[in-house]
Amino acid sequence: MFILAEIVDKTPTAFELWLISGAIGLLFGGIGLIHRYVGFCVFAAGVLFSIAWMYSSYYEAFEEPHFSECIREEMGMVWIAHSLVSGICPIVFTSVVLFWHFKKRRSQQVQ
Repeated sequence: MFILAEIVDKTPTAFELWLISGAIGLLFGGIGLIHRYVGFCVFAAGVLFSIAWMYSSYYEAFEEPHFSECIREEMGMVWIAHSLVSGICPIVFTSVVLFWHFKKRRSQQVQ
């Protein structure tokens, strides 16, 4: 396998993509644990951030005139898939926080 290393050394690895997205998701989720209204706001922010992340990844991989060709040649479709899918971490973590708030509230109403 021949790697030109024009793009590889300037882009994060797949692990770094998941790490960054997961850290942002944990930050949003931690803030959302404060109160359920804060959880709703953080969920909205997480959704917007994830949409922006996925759009940016899609644009870099498929729409950018010269950069997208280099990414597909050097990084491959596996890296593109990781860059697109890793953007769901903020949505997943903030949804878990919202589910926790609903479950907590429901258990308080039953008692």
